Amino acid sequence: MEAGFDAAVARTAKHVAWRVGDLPMFDDPEQQELLEVARRLRVAGVEATAVLPLDGSLTRQHIRELMEDLLDLLFPGLFHPRGPDCLSPGATDHPLANIRTKLSTCIDAAAGISAGSPRQSRQITRRIVLEFLRDLPRIQQALIEDARAAQAGDPAARSFNEVLLAYPGFIAVAAYRLAHRLHTLGAPLVPRMMSEWAHTQTGIDIHPGASLGSSIFIDHGTGVVVGETAVVGNNVKLYHGVTLGAASTRHRTSTQRHPTIRSSDPLRARDGAGRDDGHRREQRRRCIGAPRGQPAPKFLSDNWTTQRRKDP
Repeated sequence: MEAGFDAAVARTAKHVAWRVGDLPMFDDPEQQELLEVARRLRVAGVEATAVLPLDGSLTRQHIRELMEDLLDLLFPGLFHPRGPDCLSPGATDHPLANIRTKLSTCIDAAAGISAGSPRQSRQITRRIVLEFLRDLPRIQQALIEDARAAQAGDPAARSFNEVLLAYPGFIAVAAYRLAHRLHTLGAPLVPRMMSEWAHTQTGIDIHPGASLGSSIFIDHGTGVVVGETAVVGNNVKLYHGVTLGAASTRHRTSTQRHPTIRSSDPLRARDGAGRDDGHRREQRRRCIGAPRGQPAPKFLSDNWTTQRRKDP
């Protein structure tokens, strides 16, 4: 491994040195400055002994294209224009084949560059990709339930399609469900990059290792964080600013660092932090909708709170 890395560093230094020699000779004072910048980049590349150089076989653009293709396959017209026959069985053949090729390429590349991930055989990649594609109908049905939960849970939602096209929470949950399946199948690095694509698009950060139940609705969503070992039940509504993070690992096992949320629990970010205890108790009651005159539940962590609520 070290010999391979040293060879890669040497190739990088040789390439940068060649680029330095290829710089055009400018007849102005900027020439020496450009040469100095190129020299410093070469030195930094040689000295970066703790970082394997990226070769471009797996990039953020690859993941963006893969995610758009996957979501457009599950919900035709979401990212790409489609014709009237987009729902016919034949119309999915080419997109499926394209996704299979792209996903296989990404997983193979990830196995080579992911820290601590040994290069896996193509047979393992084929197994992961095939199992993932087989599960797409189930994932599609789960996402339909998520979209219906958003439409039912938000009076501002006028239609099912509005949720698909305009709700960042739906895109974040959709990306999570796709990434989570790949994560459980053992795909390296790609699930994390898929989740980070959704994080960039929506401001919602859901680790692919988290466990989310059915009919999940993230309202607004800005600032929502769901950690790797968090467990969220069915019919849960998360509001913006909620963090299901590990405030401390001192009293938790290494396998359960994040909270567990019961089914049908609405979660809102805490309000009134830093005020006196009386004010904080009132803010806590208002935050989770506890009836006036009744004590509010204690916060289960520094950043979030929960209480079972039965809708009338």
